[in-house]
Amino acid sequence: MNILDVNFGLVFWTLVNFGIFFFVLMKFGTKPIANAIKNRENKINDSIEGAEKANHEALLLLEKSKTEIASAQSKANEIISEGKSQVEQILNKAKEEATLIKDRKIKEAVQEIDKSKEQAIRELKSNVADLVILATEKILDEKIDKEKDSQLIEKSISNIESSISNVNDISRN
Repeated sequence: MNILDVNFGLVFWTLVNFGIFFFVLMKFGTKPIANAIKNRENKINDSIEGAEKANHEALLLLEKSKTEIASAQSKANEIISEGKSQVEQILNKAKEEATLIKDRKIKEAVQEIDKSKEQAIRELKSNVADLVILATEKILDEKIDKEKDSQLIEKSISNIESSISNVNDISRN
């Protein structure tokens, strides 16, 4: 027996066994295997469709999120601009109030100065009147001669002039 010799009996029985195996396989194995492959194919297709659907939904959610973020950003910018506007209004109002208070204080100070000036003038008039009365009394008491009268009058006039210059100095200040 040589390795290359063909034994037709062995070939015949091998073909018969293969035929029976093929027949049994086709009769009983084809439908379950085909059903398993079909089920597997359906599961894979369902998984692909589910993944595509999930991907589509994720893209929709991403777009929705982007629009919501843009909306929130614009609202934040509006709030910031409104805040800046309110700050400017508050600052302007504070400046106006400060100006009003300053003007009122200046007016009060001017009024106080005017009152002090009027009081000084009244006191000066009172002092001048007192001086005139004193001078008159001295003149009447010392009616000795014209020379003394002239001296008293000149002295009284110089006192009045110095009082008037003091009043003018006070009113200038």
